[in-house]
Amino acid sequence: LLAVVLEPLSAQLQNRWGWPPAAAAAFALIGLILVIASLLAGAGTGIVAGFSDLTDQVAEGITSLIEIVSQQFPDLQSTLNDAWADAQNTIRDNSSSILGGVASVGSTVTSFFTGLVLTFFALFFFLKDGRRLWHWMVRLSPTSQQTRVNEAGIRAWMTIGNYTRTQAIVAAVDAIGIAGVAMLLKTPLSLAFPIAVVVFLFAFIPIVGAFLSGFLAVIIVLVNTQSIPMALLMLLGVVIVQQVEGNVLQPVLQGNALNMHALAIVIFVTGGSAVAGIFGALFAVPIAAAI
Repeated sequence: LLAVVLEPLSAQLQNRWGWPPAAAAAFALIGLILVIASLLAGAGTGIVAGFSDLTDQVAEGITSLIEIVSQQFPDLQSTLNDAWADAQNTIRDNSSSILGGVASVGSTVTSFFTGLVLTFFALFFFLKDGRRLWHWMVRLSPTSQQTRVNEAGIRAWMTIGNYTRTQAIVAAVDAIGIAGVAMLLKTPLSLAFPIAVVVFLFAFIPIVGAFLSGFLAVIIVLVNTQSIPMALLMLLGVVIVQQVEGNVLQPVLQGNALNMHALAIVIFVTGGSAVAGIFGALFAVPIAAAI
């Protein structure tokens, strides 16, 4: 999916500017890494800057809330102290299990970065030697079928390209819509921009991505406004945008780009997620379209 997006840039550098294949592939790969890193860094900087401005407000709000609760419910303080003591005892008694969980998280992070390095390694060679790799696969088929296999592969490659570009358009619309709702709720641009970036990047992760990015948007609005009704309005806006995107915009655009009916798109995503979870939802449509 990444290669089909970067391949036009790599091909342009080779055909028009005479770059060696390795240099063109490396340029495209490094460019992708820099773009993603810049977006994440910009989003992180915006969140940090925005929340630093809100620190005093949040502290005052929490202090006021504690005072109100203490005044209205004098006996609650001892209850909170007992609950905190119980929590500390629970942590101390289950320290070995907690350490085991931390070790498991460390193993997962290691696996993630190993997979990330392998992804970039494979992506570089897809861009550099993609045509040679494909011709090698075509030669594995019977001689009488090689022309048809090659033609089918070219059509499948173009179809996957249409899918990926359409997914990027859908992600952009999703990001602009949710960031727009946040700004209507008086969220400053320094926080609305990170919301847009996170929503755009997470939109490529089916199911879980929408939940995580929507949750972050609601939390940011809640901290910014210190108003539960405003946070609920943000939640409503997130749900509406994501429902329109997931059930209307995405199936229609992908159906047109892939020459598949919108209902077929929904069924493939549902079936893929039932069979293989997040990865099934991500790859079901491009695999079906390629076939």
